[in-house]
Amino acid sequence: MNDLSSEDGGQTHFPLYNIKFSPLKGTILYFDNLFYNNVGNSLTIHESMPILTDKIKYVLTTWSRITPRSDN
Repeated sequence: MNDLSSEDGGQTHFPLYNIKFSPLKGTILYFDNLFYNNVGNSLTIHESMPILTDKIKYVLTTWSRITPRSDN
């Protein structure tokens, strides 16, 4: 949603892979948190790193489900 350099912080970190993605305007970071059978995908465990400057990180999150919610 906006640009942040590695010096700005705010990366999305996937600790199991030790990889970090910096926000870049015009791009999207997409991953499925579920396998095709609706089982959680622990390989997508991630964290948002702290912002180290006076910049702002904008985030848009959407949740997808393969089957309807059972609590409706």
